[in-house]
Amino acid sequence: MYRNFIIAGLLLGLSVVASAQDGRVISQAHELTLVDFQAPATANGGITFKACPKCDYITARVGPNTRYTLDGKDIRLVDLRRALRGIRDRESVYVTVL
Repeated sequence: MYRNFIIAGLLLGLSVVASAQDGRVISQAHELTLVDFQAPATANGGITFKACPKCDYITARVGPNTRYTLDGKDIRLVDLRRALRGIRDRESVYVTVL
């Protein structure tokens, strides 16, 4: 019985240590329309986007481990590019870049 209390206490102590982050931002998100977004051409290419209408374009490198999500499901880059080609009204469709 005491062993269960000791195990529970250790687990609680570990959870406090794990949650004691220093509050650093490790990612940044931008929500933008497709007008301001260009998907990468290859798995080792880059995305280009504008964070705001008056901002300069930003280019970010991507790699083979970059995740692409459409409607809550992970998809391959080729499937993302295919889905983006089918969108005609690029001003009313939003994407989030993390």
